[in-house]
Amino acid sequence: MRYFPVLVLLLAFVTLASGRPRGPTPAAPLRLARSNREALVNNLPLPRPASIPMRCDRSNTTCIEELRKPRRKAKRQNPSATVIPALTANYQQTCNSVRLSSTTNPTLQANCKTQTGAYNPGASFRLSQCVSFGAQGLQCNWRPAVNLFQNFCSNCRLEGTVLVCECGTLFVNTHRTDLSACVANEDGELACRTTRGV
Repeated sequence: MRYFPVLVLLLAFVTLASGRPRGPTPAAPLRLARSNREALVNNLPLPRPASIPMRCDRSNTTCIEELRKPRRKAKRQNPSATVIPALTANYQQTCNSVRLSSTTNPTLQANCKTQTGAYNPGASFRLSQCVSFGAQGLQCNWRPAVNLFQNFCSNCRLEGTVLVCECGTLFVNTHRTDLSACVANEDGELACRTTRGV
């Protein structure tokens, strides 16, 4: 009986010694799968994100990877969209018989083609709405706040698309501006190009 406590201590020591960790166990090298299928079969990490769509067969025992091509979204067409007539860049291409009706307060007149293909023989446009005279001479300017064109320009004429006028306050000089930068054909009507920011 006197050896009993020694045996208990010895047994406890052996139990503790056998359960003590013996140091870190070296980790096995991580094997990488070459495909998602191989990873699923061998319980390895997926080489690609798990969000890749999968399709499972009817027995649900194996899954087959299905890579989908990105779908292009079809452009939605609105059949009820309203077509706004665009301003023609050069009214000379769609208008004929272009002329000035007055030399002091010139009004541009022409026969201009509409979107239906017919011509509007009464297209007219007062140039003072679109042409101004100032320190820089004649310029395209839609409804200028101060416009000396009507008061200080006269003897206006057309040379192709160029408006030529005699303008000045004390000294009268010849001034020119190209109307193709100012005026356009809007579905058979002459209009100032800057009314729509063109």
